[in-house]
Amino acid sequence: MREIDKISEGVMKNHGFMIKKTSWYRLTPDFIQIINFQKSYYGNMYYLNVGIDLIEGNIRFQPEYKFSVRLRSETILSGSELIKSFDFESPYNEEQRRQDIFTIINEILIILDAVQRKEDFLKVAQEHPWDKALIIGTFKNKIGLK
Repeated sequence: MREIDKISEGVMKNHGFMIKKTSWYRLTPDFIQIINFQKSYYGNMYYLNVGIDLIEGNIRFQPEYKFSVRLRSETILSGSELIKSFDFESPYNEEQRRQDIFTIINEILIILDAVQRKEDFLKVAQEHPWDKALIIGTFKNKIGLK
């Protein structure tokens, strides 16, 4: 297990997520949700990707890039200095890194916790930058929202 997953494991499991390969998945009544820590090709740095997709038929634990709605944490937490905690090459107090990563994950989880059913999505989409997510128009049609 990667260091970032070890740091986040407790909070992710407490919120009902399970790890498959390098992504964390959670099932809600209508959606499958993903939190993925994508490792940079250029160093020991991570990007936090978030995704939501409608559960249709058999549940597939697909990679994050195949989710209908997906964002990077920077879009949701724009302007946050906490993002620097994902750079494991930068000088950073390890306890502070853990706390900052928990803070970021908890902010993401507040948003995901509010999206359990189709009707929740539109309300949350108006309060958070999901309109910047990929394929959002198609997804709204897919779940029956205009």
